[in-house]
Amino acid sequence: MSSRSNKMVVLAAVVVMLGFVSSGFAANIALQTYGGTCFVSDGQPTQSDGIKSQWDSFDGNTGNYGPTVYNGGTLTFQRSWLQDVTLNTVTIYTHRGSGSSYDIKEVVLQSYRSGAWQTDQTWTTYPGMPATLTHTYSGGVTAQSVRVQVEAGTKWGNQRAGFKDIDIDGTLSGSAITPTNLALSSFGGTMTSSSVRSGTTPSDAFDGDTGTQLIMAPTNDQWVERAWDSAVTVSDILVRGGADSTSHSTQYGDIQYWDGSSWITVHQGNIYTYGDTGYEWGVHLDTPVTTTKVRLSNIDPRDSYTAVSEIFVYGVVPEPATIGLLLMGFVGLIRRK
Repeated sequence: MSSRSNKMVVLAAVVVMLGFVSSGFAANIALQTYGGTCFVSDGQPTQSDGIKSQWDSFDGNTGNYGPTVYNGGTLTFQRSWLQDVTLNTVTIYTHRGSGSSYDIKEVVLQSYRSGAWQTDQTWTTYPGMPATLTHTYSGGVTAQSVRVQVEAGTKWGNQRAGFKDIDIDGTLSGSAITPTNLALSSFGGTMTSSSVRSGTTPSDAFDGDTGTQLIMAPTNDQWVERAWDSAVTVSDILVRGGADSTSHSTQYGDIQYWDGSSWITVHQGNIYTYGDTGYEWGVHLDTPVTTTKVRLSNIDPRDSYTAVSEIFVYGVVPEPATIGLLLMGFVGLIRRK
C-alpha cells in the first residue's frame, strides 16, 4: 500500500474513533441507540398493563405498546436528545385498549425548537381516530425534543389509549450522545432522605438498579437528596417508583435542583407509580444546569409506604484525555509516513 493510502486509512480510523462521522442518511432517531432520553412527562398511566417501559413506545416495534391511559385521562411521552436533530417525519401508531375507535379522543404532537415548544399538529377525529397518524416537516426542522400527548375517550368509562410506536424520521447533528447517570456512587458525594424504613437506605435510590428501592415513612412531604462534592452538569432527572409491591408507591413529588442559594423546581405534580410499572417520570432541562445537588421533595405516598426505586440524574461527562493522546499518536504516524 502506498504512503498516501496509509495516510488515508489512518485518517479514516481517527475520524471514526472520535465519533465525528455521521452517515447523513435519515433514520428512526427515536430508537434508544440514538442517545438522549425518553420518559413520561405528564399524566397518570393505567396500572392494568403490567410492566411497561416508556421505551416500548419508541422501539420501532408496532407489535408492542407502551404505558396507556384510560377514561378521559391524558398521557404525555417525551423524547429528547443532547444535540440538535433534524426532524423530517413523525409517524404515530396508536393503541386502542378495547379496539374501538372511541378509545382515543385526541393526539397532540409538539417539538421543542427555537427555544420554545411548538404545537405541530393536533388530531381530533373522534370517533374514528386513524390507526396511523403522520406529520411531515416540509424541508425538515431543527429541534431538540419531541413530545406526544394522547387523551383517552369516555364513551364507556373504561377505554384505554396509548401508542404502539412513535417513529421519528430524521438525522442527528453528529454522532449519538448517550448521557451518563451521575447519581451513581462512583461520582462521589452523599445520598440522604427524610426517613428510612429498616432494610433500605437512601443509596438504594441511586444505585442504578431498578430492583432495589428506598422505602420511607407513609406520610406526606418526604424527600430524598443526591449531593456531590463538586459541581456537575445535569440535563435530565428521571424518577421510577416502588420496585416490588403495590403497597410501595408514589403519587406526587417535586423534582428540584440547587442553584447555590435556593431550590429550583423543574417538575411539579404527578409521579404516579403503583408498585413497579416499568416506566420513568421526569424532566429534560432544555438548557443543562450546573449544580451540587438535586432532590425529589414533597413526596406523597399512594398507599402504605413512600417508595422510590431509582432516581436517574443524567449529564454528559467529557471524553477522557486519552482520546486526545491517541489522536496525537496518529498525527505523529502520518508525519512519519
